Amino acid sequence: MEDIVTAAAASLLGAVTTDAWQQARAGVIALWRRARPAPQDPAGRPEDGARTERELDAELVVLRSRLAEARHSGDTAAEEALASDWRHRFRELLQRHPELVDPIRQLIEELDPAAAAAEDAGDSGEPDGGATVTNHVHDHGTVYVAARDMTVNVR
Repeated sequence: MEDIVTAAAASLLGAVTTDAWQQARAGVIALWRRARPAPQDPAGRPEDGARTERELDAELVVLRSRLAEARHSGDTAAEEALASDWRHRFRELLQRHPELVDPIRQLIEELDPAAAAAEDAGDSGEPDGGATVTNHVHDHGTVYVAARDMTVNVR
């Protein structure tokens, strides 16, 4: 389960600051909707502290903003904290609703096919099931690394 949780959070964070933002947003909301199909008490409020779609959407907008800020400022600790939070959310979702494994895998595939392939391949020797890339740049060189599509415009 940890591999899929890690892949789901990584795919989400990889997509929210890209053109795949709307797809990621809709996919996550759809997952939570499947887990909690709007259960309400007689007063019309969600039961058991369940997030409404509006609240989840607001949380995703905040995630996008904070992640963009962290990446812009190079704050890797903040970026890891956001990833950790979403790993926790996906872990909790799967613990309560194990039937969502396949829909989560489908979302990972849609957002990040490379992560889906890594998750399907199983343990790669890394503790989190991922890969490590190390780049060394010398003499004012530039390195561009992507686990997915990349566009570089150098002027």
